[in-house]
Amino acid sequence: MKRSVSKQYILSGIVGIGLLCLAGCFGGTSPNASFYILSSDTALNAVSSEKISVGVRPSQVPDFLDRPQIVLNETSTKLAISELNRWSEPLSLITQRAIIENLQRLLPNAYVATKGYDDQSFNRLVQIELIKMSGTLGQEATLSVWWSIQNNAGKTLSRARFDETLPCGKTYADYVNTQNTLWGKLSAQMASALVK
Repeated sequence: MKRSVSKQYILSGIVGIGLLCLAGCFGGTSPNASFYILSSDTALNAVSSEKISVGVRPSQVPDFLDRPQIVLNETSTKLAISELNRWSEPLSLITQRAIIENLQRLLPNAYVATKGYDDQSFNRLVQIELIKMSGTLGQEATLSVWWSIQNNAGKTLSRARFDETLPCGKTYADYVNTQNTLWGKLSAQMASALVK
């Protein structure tokens, strides 16, 4: 009698595990994540034909933004971090690339490239320190940045803060497109300083 009862428990366990596996196979799938990049602002027009070389360092990004997930404001003191809406690579590199592409549009005769820690020499070096890059869907997107320009001897020629907020649509794609515009405005401010 005990033997048949234990066989019954074993058989029930096997059937239960099988049903769980089938439920996993035929159950709903989790939604796919969307990945975003910043792109150059196509509305930018050339501001100078000067031939200079500009090195752009990777942006300094605060820890709360230094993650794959896009970070928005839920309230003035609470952040919303989206698992399903992510940057395609580290934000320090995405923003560096956006600045390079924008400056190349604004300064079409300039050589604008990534500045790493090698011996490559540039007439000007650009450094970005990201303070805030956030917003609320359906309301606004904000960009706050300290930027500086140095000569090839390391002397600071310009340093300024950029702060701007623009209306934003209701989707993450809208938010990223608004940030594209903000990074374009920042780039225009820096381009004017680069050719002074």
